Amino acid sequence: MLSKLRKNAAGHRVERGGLLTGMSRDDIEQSVLLMREYESSGQGWFWATDNHGIVT
Repeated sequence: MLSKLRKNAAGHRVERGGLLTGMSRDDIEQSVLLMREYESSGQGWFWATDNHGIVT
């Protein structure tokens, strides 16, 4: 199981496939809101990769 887990930039455990663990629902919703606002600002963007590292 540990081989399937890594930590994101904030130090939260992330399971392969993008499932966040160790965060409350409110924290996840706030994170998504901040990400959307950042992308909408035109300063940058986020993307996801699949299990093979290919951008989805």
